[in-house]
Amino acid sequence: MNQPLVSVYIPTKNRPQLLQRALLSCLSQDYGAIEILLVDDGSDEAAAAQIAAMAAKDQRIRLFRLSPSAGAPQARNLAIAEASGEFITGLDDDDEFLAGRIRSFVCAAQQNPEIGFFCSGYQYALASGQTLRGLTGSLQFGLQQLLMKNLVGNQIFCRTGVLRQIGGFDPALPACQDYDLWIRLCAAGLAGQRLDLQNYLVHQAHELPRISTQQRRLQGQLMLAEKHRALMTPMQYRAQHFYAQLYAGPVTLGQIFRDCPLPLWPLALKMTVLRWLGRKV
Repeated sequence: MNQPLVSVYIPTKNRPQLLQRALLSCLSQDYGAIEILLVDDGSDEAAAAQIAAMAAKDQRIRLFRLSPSAGAPQARNLAIAEASGEFITGLDDDDEFLAGRIRSFVCAAQQNPEIGFFCSGYQYALASGQTLRGLTGSLQFGLQQLLMKNLVGNQIFCRTGVLRQIGGFDPALPACQDYDLWIRLCAAGLAGQRLDLQNYLVHQAHELPRISTQQRRLQGQLMLAEKHRALMTPMQYRAQHFYAQLYAGPVTLGQIFRDCPLPLWPLALKMTVLRWLGRKV
């Protein structure tokens, strides 16, 4: 396999203790040709010093700093603009890559050049100590499937030029900027492919501040539905509003059967049960 350079962007703010784990998961990948674009989005002085010290330990890390803070979408867009890699992917500073993630994406991209972007399934580490798997199974999809629900999650792998051409993340949205970008990619005619791998670990147990609060996710979901309403069927638009209900808080079985489109009942029931059990996915 040829080893084209892969850029990994990581926005971070005031969470150096979590960032260290994320960085290690990148640097320990079995794929050597990587660069990490670490964007400090206005951390306080103490955290900024720790972040800078981490970045200085490995020449594959390129550190950028936004001051004042501009938000995660702007931090990601800065990294996309500065990336040197032929391919690019992202990592949140409180999550981690599992073994073989970058190599699996490069292999898939080289074997399937007709696919516009790739994603994977996830593992979720819960506060209870349990680990759940999400978005399992391989799948190729386009705009119509994606308008019904987010089949991607929060990260993709694609050619860097693709993200630049599409305009990166929309900072006007308070949340769901990732889902919005995936929709715009498919609306531009690109196909997505999910690999049957769960090699991205989402950590739900920590109590540090999160980028997307419940209220921001609610607002972002509603704004996303309006932004892309012209592309949606009535059922797709209804599905987006039902997701907004889920983000607003627990829903009842009656709300699921009344408001949720039939194809989404299994997902809605799963999320509701997990909420009842005090878990988040």
